[in-house]
Amino acid sequence: MDSTTTAFHNDNDDDDSQRPKVPTFSAERRTTETPDQFVYKNRLPTNPTNNQQGQWFKNTGYKQTNNAHYNVKLLSDLAGDFSHLLNRTDISDCWLNVNGTYMAVHRCILAARSSTFSAIMSGNDSRLSPDTIKEFQLSEKNDKLEISITKASPEIMKQVIIFMYTTECELNETNAYDLHEAAGRYGIKSLKNYTAE
Repeated sequence: MDSTTTAFHNDNDDDDSQRPKVPTFSAERRTTETPDQFVYKNRLPTNPTNNQQGQWFKNTGYKQTNNAHYNVKLLSDLAGDFSHLLNRTDISDCWLNVNGTYMAVHRCILAARSSTFSAIMSGNDSRLSPDTIKEFQLSEKNDKLEISITKASPEIMKQVIIFMYTTECELNETNAYDLHEAAGRYGIKSLKNYTAE
């Protein structure tokens, strides 16, 4: 059986050509910078200047457009896509039980659009009033979160959910006050502004 031997050299050897190359490590700490488009929270300014926005698009490879019509169309398409998720029982991960009326919803939409739902689902409800906390009861049903709500009418809650998904809802003289109140109760600022107009 052949054996392989490795020749070890000490620092006094003159022939460096036979010596294996060993990487040297510097004592300074090396860091890798995270691209701005992946940074979250305090690293990015909340209101970037136009120059910074252009730089972000340049870094990510997207072409920036200042066309307001394009932006409106993009948001409209997004709202339309989200509307297809409404009441989809096959892909929802949460049930809203509003006084016996069940609605299939998605936790991520509720958490993104409502500070109250976000706090209730995450268990970080210390900022909510005790009355608000009592209004919600959480349980698991068929591997889905079930949120039971007692202080809302099913019709008003249906409009609230439609607004969360599409940024539009049926607003008229008979439900405007109730929707405005629900927007405040569930921490949906955009719905509060929408109903105040």
